[in-house]
Amino acid sequence: METCPREHPEWFRELQARFFDMALEGPLNPRVAFEVPVRDASRTCALLERGDVPGKVVLVAGNSGPQAGRTS
Repeated sequence: METCPREHPEWFRELQARFFDMALEGPLNPRVAFEVPVRDASRTCALLERGDVPGKVVLVAGNSGPQAGRTS
């Protein structure tokens, strides 16, 4: 994938534009496993490396603790 933008720049720009359009319009619904304060990022990385997280981990500013299944 690293060489794709260089080898096929027009295709890559079109794909990227469609992706950002979808992101702005809302049809992308990533599975969020946890929202974790930035201060706990290193602990969260260990979970990700082991494969113990069934979705995305979102790092958030603030003092709230991990919240499972948050999608917004």
